[in-house]
Amino acid sequence: MSNYQEVFLQEANELLYELESQLLELEQNPDDLDLVGRIFRALHTIKGSGAMFGFDNVSQFTHDLENIFDLIRNEKLKVSHDLIDLTLRSRDYMQRLLDDNDVITVALNIEGLKLTESIQVLLPQNDKDDTGDSVKSDETLPLETTNADEPKVYFISFKPYPDLFKTGTNPVLLLDELQEMGEYYIKSNLERLPDLEEIDPESCYTEWNILVKTTNDKMIIQDVFIFVEDVAEISVVELGIHPTLTQNVLQKMIDQIPFKANLEKYDLMQIADSLTESGKKQTSTGGGVDTFVQSGKGPEATIRVASDRLDTLVDLVGEFVTMQAHLAQHSKKSSDSETQLMSEQMERLTSELRDNVMSLRMQPIGTIFGKFRRLVRDLSSDLNKEVKLITEGEQTELDKSVIEKLNDPLMHIIRNSIDHGIELPDDRLNKDKPKEGTVRLAASHSGANVVIKIIDDGKGLDKNAIYEKALERSLVTKEASLSDSEIFQFIFHPGFSTNTVVTNVSGRGVGMDVVKKAIDALGGTIEIKSEAGKGTEISLVLPLTLAIIEGLLVSLGDDFFILPLSIVDECVELIKSQDAIEGRHLINVRGHMVPYLRLREYFGMEKSNSGIEQVVVAEINSNKFGFVVDNVIGGHQTVIKSLGKLYKNIEGISGATILGDGSVALILDLIKLEQAALQLYEENTTIVEYATY
Repeated sequence: MSNYQEVFLQEANELLYELESQLLELEQNPDDLDLVGRIFRALHTIKGSGAMFGFDNVSQFTHDLENIFDLIRNEKLKVSHDLIDLTLRSRDYMQRLLDDNDVITVALNIEGLKLTESIQVLLPQNDKDDTGDSVKSDETLPLETTNADEPKVYFISFKPYPDLFKTGTNPVLLLDELQEMGEYYIKSNLERLPDLEEIDPESCYTEWNILVKTTNDKMIIQDVFIFVEDVAEISVVELGIHPTLTQNVLQKMIDQIPFKANLEKYDLMQIADSLTESGKKQTSTGGGVDTFVQSGKGPEATIRVASDRLDTLVDLVGEFVTMQAHLAQHSKKSSDSETQLMSEQMERLTSELRDNVMSLRMQPIGTIFGKFRRLVRDLSSDLNKEVKLITEGEQTELDKSVIEKLNDPLMHIIRNSIDHGIELPDDRLNKDKPKEGTVRLAASHSGANVVIKIIDDGKGLDKNAIYEKALERSLVTKEASLSDSEIFQFIFHPGFSTNTVVTNVSGRGVGMDVVKKAIDALGGTIEIKSEAGKGTEISLVLPLTLAIIEGLLVSLGDDFFILPLSIVDECVELIKSQDAIEGRHLINVRGHMVPYLRLREYFGMEKSNSGIEQVVVAEINSNKFGFVVDNVIGGHQTVIKSLGKLYKNIEGISGATILGDGSVALILDLIKLEQAALQLYEENTTIVEYATY
């Protein structure tokens, strides 16, 4: 596959993603002609670009859809639920054509034929030929309108930027599309063409003046240039219907029009009038250049960068941070004030570089929020429910590596909310609820974390059913006293489900287990709140990035460990006389009993001879939990390094980092450590009550 085809695929995938979002929005606002216009232009771009880069199947199929939306924007066809549903299925088919362009299967072709037949049924009779078949020729819809109006004359100035070819665009195909519209007159300008030895074969040096006499309106002419509007100066001037503009005059006129920006209708008509036999000058009133792309404005200052290059840059910045830590450690041992000053300046620059590079990896979470609108629409239809999705905080930014791994967890949660939570319309009305259920997807920043909440207004979780199922599976004893939050956590156990009937949506107890594993792998936490009859709220707390984090450096003897600073609350001393209150690992922190875990014991290390140890108190799942270490050294910019295959399954360790002196510090997974500690306490039949602040 050529580089140009890869660029087309990237742009086509973006257009299809936007197309799905626009179609769902159009279903809610069927009279929004501006939205219809955007959908039409997206289809037109995919059709034109597809033909240009060898995706003929996509181009031919898209043409039929383009006809439909041309009729809608000309108010000759109405938007309906069936039309939106058909277009969404067609959009999915186009995606599969792009993905499988090299090998188009028979089944895929059959699916395309069925969709095409369904699309043609929607076309009104006057848009079909005498045999009853839909008109498919490019000389008709959308290139020619169905109006029988007298042709109008348009002047087009097309001035590509030198880097036009680098976008994969062939300007000749655009000019050919204009030629198909009617009478066509063109002249090229080669004044920018350099000497032969200076020519860059990847640069465009030609510009064109074009006169077209056609029944099309200005919008259709502008649509020809939609996908090059950022790499060219384009203006379209409507000269209209005028007796002066005869074929003979237009042929002479194209040679007389200068290659300059901002030609107005008045100037062009002056040229036409000067070419008539009488030489009589006629002026026109009103109307100037309708600039499709602002004259003199260059391409946007943006650039596409392959994600692997960005990852390499982040890795290099990570190495730079490590070297800076080494320099800082060396400067502390040095009495040279200049060395210390250089270290401080380097630390400031490193911090700015780190923040700026990490910001390049940040993406708005709305990039995945939009995908779930389609999921909610299709799933609610399958389950005969009425559900709307409300999204908030789409501009909240999160590391791309985190966003990429959020799709499946969010999908499972939303599916469960609709299937288990949202009631059928009649049941909701009987409970004095609106007929239409609501699933709210909200994101917001919270310190160094992002909080994503999935809230539904359904029937809520049945804690009694969950508890009974947990008893049945021996996940809990009858003597245990559990809070609602602890009971709700059972739904994350593998194979756990209270559904008695297995469907294609749920009932196998797999979905929420996947959610738990995915969020744990991201270093996040899950919290559930639910009220019977009112709904459920599931909160996901995730770190902003998985590349470089702020950590707390601690030690156990000669070994060093990193704790994620984002969930650390405070550090307190643990004196042996305070240890093991009533035989349990609890410490009194300002009147609250906080359970803790001795990391030396957990990792099988020898006991410390020190009389004073440190307890790092962290907040996990809205609860306080402590971790006992020998010494707390301080904050540390932590470049996360993954562990090898032999060590990736070690409980309680999520990664490693390199310190300034070259030694390795292990990054602790506090969530897993807390879970291990709770399991240890339960095995000792000791119930630990959390201190909640």
